[in-house]
Amino acid sequence: MTSSAVRGGLVALVVSVLLSTSDATVKFLSGSYSAPQIFAISCGFTVVVTLLLAARRNPGRGLGAALVTSCPWAMALRSLVTVMALLGYFFAFRDLPFAEVYLFIGMSAVFAALLSWPILRDPVGPATVAALLLGIAGIFWLFPTGLSAISFGHVMALTGAVGSALSLVLSRYISRHERATAAQVFYPNLASFVVMAVALPAVWLPMSLGDLALVLVYSGLFLVGRWLIVAALRSISAHALSAILEIQFVWMVAIGALWFDEWPHRGVFIGAAMVIVSGFILLLRERPAPAAAPRAARVLPG
Repeated sequence: MTSSAVRGGLVALVVSVLLSTSDATVKFLSGSYSAPQIFAISCGFTVVVTLLLAARRNPGRGLGAALVTSCPWAMALRSLVTVMALLGYFFAFRDLPFAEVYLFIGMSAVFAALLSWPILRDPVGPATVAALLLGIAGIFWLFPTGLSAISFGHVMALTGAVGSALSLVLSRYISRHERATAAQVFYPNLASFVVMAVALPAVWLPMSLGDLALVLVYSGLFLVGRWLIVAALRSISAHALSAILEIQFVWMVAIGALWFDEWPHRGVFIGAAMVIVSGFILLLRERPAPAAAPRAARVLPG
């Protein structure tokens, strides 16, 4: 493994802590507020901060230079699936124990590997198929009484996992053709803000200063985490990043026990072990990432 990949892996470990903490904040707030209220505030905050950072890092060039993208269709699709992932995970965290959601988060590594074939032309070999089957088997450990135990929360968790995997793969695709980190943070959050703001008047509830502060803390953690993810994807593949992020299970079990008094049943631990192994099967296949092409270079439209 190259030094660049090691650096990307270390960044991913930091991201795992940031995202687990931000997920815990969302789970706590989801008991009192709707998704549009939480995400309209947090994504609006992220948009403003991103604009300020972009302006500071590009003095005299204007925001257009920092936010222009040579992959508009890929960026638009990434923004759409980011909204899908946000909503999916919001309802999953609201309805399911913290550690159960992890199994679906962990499966995003396998989904990313599968989606990398049509989008990035990465090969899907026997190792990827084996990882997929092992990960699916791990998910089934959540339902010892059969598929009748599948709930709305589980469907939303699967929606979040697929959305986040596609978002990672698209980010990887965009990173191959440009290095506009600010654009990759700005546009998905702008799309999320617009969608949530449309529904906000119908669901708004007064917020205490403490809850507003928690939303802003979530926003800051999410912003830094997403910024680092884009940076890490220049060094490692989307499914390798997802595999490293599977250490979140440790943080999520600890947070669930300490903050929400949730103790996973045995099936969750067995399933998590299988999902983690499936992720590391993909990690062992990792190859050095190609360097980003000049901004004008494109292989696919948008």
